[in-house]
Amino acid sequence: MWLFTPDGFYSVVTAEEFGHPLQVRARCDDDLDRLRSSYFPTLDENVHIPGRDYPVRAFTTHKEFADCLTKIAMAIDYDNFKSAVAVRHSSERAHVYGNVWSDCRKIKQNSVRKPPQRVLETEKPFVVDDYRTRPVSRTDEYRGRDLQRDGVWEEDKNSRYGLVVFNDEGQVLLREPANHFGGYVWTFSKGRPNKGEHPVDTALRETLEETGYKPEIIGHIPQTFRGGSVGSANKFYLAYDTERQVDSTAVERNKETWNITWASHEEAVELISQTTDAGRERDFKTLHAAYDEYAKIMSDNG
Repeated sequence: MWLFTPDGFYSVVTAEEFGHPLQVRARCDDDLDRLRSSYFPTLDENVHIPGRDYPVRAFTTHKEFADCLTKIAMAIDYDNFKSAVAVRHSSERAHVYGNVWSDCRKIKQNSVRKPPQRVLETEKPFVVDDYRTRPVSRTDEYRGRDLQRDGVWEEDKNSRYGLVVFNDEGQVLLREPANHFGGYVWTFSKGRPNKGEHPVDTALRETLEETGYKPEIIGHIPQTFRGGSVGSANKFYLAYDTERQVDSTAVERNKETWNITWASHEEAVELISQTTDAGRERDFKTLHAAYDEYAKIMSDNG
């Protein structure tokens, strides 16, 4: 079995080849040392076997390992595992675990896909009958509009502009900021405009730099979303990933993003909930409003 804890990652298998019932394997000594110190004082000393996938291991019995698991279970006091790893171990280890978590989402994705449903019982579910119906690009049209002058968005010197990007399966694009900057674990691309830059181009540039995607703008969310530690006024266009165009070099140059993922409405709620900053509530509101507007666009398009 594999065991992920805030203290380390372990692989536990039989150890007949070494004359023992079980072996607890690890990538490094520190993980086994923390396990032994916190929960497993009867674990044998570390044994090093160079050239193996797990170069360090320690031997034990089924009963002793079961006792250790009980102690680990009784010590759970966190409501978000990756956040606990970042605090108790390191943000780097939390990022590694996050990649494993992201890959494991394929288990769910490989099952029969259902249309994304809202999590809030008080709101109607978002359902699009035909995900393959592509909305029309309005990027150039929006470059000729000023949504703040028209009173759609609030005027604010601390404005940020971004995109909520959808794909043909009704999923949204989320990014994991490097080092979970500002307490954000998963969020949308957005940023401050350069001098003289149109909000449309700010939103497109930030999305390219932070995710590598080059989508087409198809609409906007008629609200200004405030929240987060910097008190910014966040305004979002809706976009559509038409050709799955990804510029990986843009992300490498920017170095502001650890990971990107496509998520259904329900999955996005789960991901955004990991954020610890006040911007989490703003991102929830942005997500739900984006699905409302996208549903209208798809309905009009159909």
